Amino acid sequence: MRNVIFAAVVIALAIPASAGSQQKGKIDHLNGKWKCVRVEMKEGLKPQDAGWVMTIAGNQVSWVSNTGQNAGPYPITIDPDAKPPRMDFSGVGIYCFNGDTLVFCWWSQANDRQDTFDLPKHTAPGRIFTFLRVKD
Repeated sequence: MRNVIFAAVVIALAIPASAGSQQKGKIDHLNGKWKCVRVEMKEGLKPQDAGWVMTIAGNQVSWVSNTGQNAGPYPITIDPDAKPPRMDFSGVGIYCFNGDTLVFCWWSQANDRQDTFDLPKHTAPGRIFTFLRVKD
């Protein structure tokens, strides 16, 4: 899989106001509710970790766990121009977006971020989360 993201240390971007409005237009498509349908680590699939719902609203993210516990809202930083695109909250990550599917690879430490979704190539283990957009 190519280009994913999910994150651990919240990182603030220093972007001029005009660039901020340009960035906003590039990430509006990520706003909404996303259901986690797959979680994978180097050791394999983790189906017990799927089923939670993440909500992205502007520069905030929150979620409801698969056991019904709420978390957030927390600040989120999204950089769609990075190669691969980055999304940071409660850790750091890379992401790939295609229509109603969002794939996010997450690490808990900022210095662990990699530029691939290929888990066997990770020097620091990441987790790949696959989300489907929740339609109202």
